[in-house]
Amino acid sequence: MTFTEAVRSGFNNYAVFTGRTPRRAFWYWVLFTVAAGVVAGTLDNVVGTSRVFQILLDLALLVPNLAIGVRRLHDIGKSWKWILLVLIPVVGWLYLVYLYIQPSGGPNEYGTPA
Repeated sequence: MTFTEAVRSGFNNYAVFTGRTPRRAFWYWVLFTVAAGVVAGTLDNVVGTSRVFQILLDLALLVPNLAIGVRRLHDIGKSWKWILLVLIPVVGWLYLVYLYIQPSGGPNEYGTPA
């Protein structure tokens, strides 16, 4: 999967919390959101606003970020509930990143690998 295919897939499956997302597509999506955040921050600095573009971007990407995170957890055989680790500062975040870097498994209860 290429970068553009991963971003397109992220937007096409905007609010789909079922199925699986392969590791490469997930990390391409993360790269896209970081790059978009840099652009939004730069726009805020150029225009002179106080995080307006960054807040709008965060709101626009909230649901797709959650959806792709849940689908990535499904890809390694974990339930959506594991995304709640984000509520635990530092330790929860680090463990969630650890889960996200795990290789895709074979078929599981969430379907076959994409």
